[in-house]
Amino acid sequence: MSCLRCKEFIEFLDDYTAGTQDPAVRAEFERHIADCPPCADYLREYRQTIGLVKSCCDAKNAKAMAPEGLIRAILAARRKQP
Repeated sequence: MSCLRCKEFIEFLDDYTAGTQDPAVRAEFERHIADCPPCADYLREYRQTIGLVKSCCDAKNAKAMAPEGLIRAILAARRKQP
């Protein structure tokens, strides 16, 4: 992989954060992050977003996200639809 450009950076985010990138690609990705503050900021925000989404989807938070009464009302409304 030659010099990574910012446009290409986004294509590699999932693999990078999952740790599934080829070592050579990962090294190039990390060189780009070190030299490109906007992409480093983007990566940080991307990780924060993933963390927030995971915390919202956590089973412990499920009841806090959707009250049981609201779920029952939505299901009842769906049953009434033709």
